[in-house]
Amino acid sequence: MAKYALITGASSGIGRATAFALAKKGYDLVIASRSLEKLEAVKKEVEAAEHVSVTPIVLDVTDTAAIHQTTEVVLEKFGAPDVLVNDAGLARGLEPYAETEEED
Repeated sequence: MAKYALITGASSGIGRATAFALAKKGYDLVIASRSLEKLEAVKKEVEAAEHVSVTPIVLDVTDTAAIHQTTEVVLEKFGAPDVLVNDAGLARGLEPYAETEEED
């Protein structure tokens, strides 16, 4: 794989828009969200518009074990991403990122 981006929350909103923007820049994509159906739709649209590879992965970021497992699989298969966009999840609290509880 050439340069690639890993994007969580890629099935809609900012994550989906980011996927399209990075694909236009030539990045292959690993996209993640809870909905495989929505990810497959994004994959189809991105691959039709740009000449990049898109790999969908089902991931619920509220499941800590799933995050760790997915991280291991992605690193083993693709190596470290050139761009990481953590867009999935709900915004909670107003504290600085470094002070955010892992559960949030």
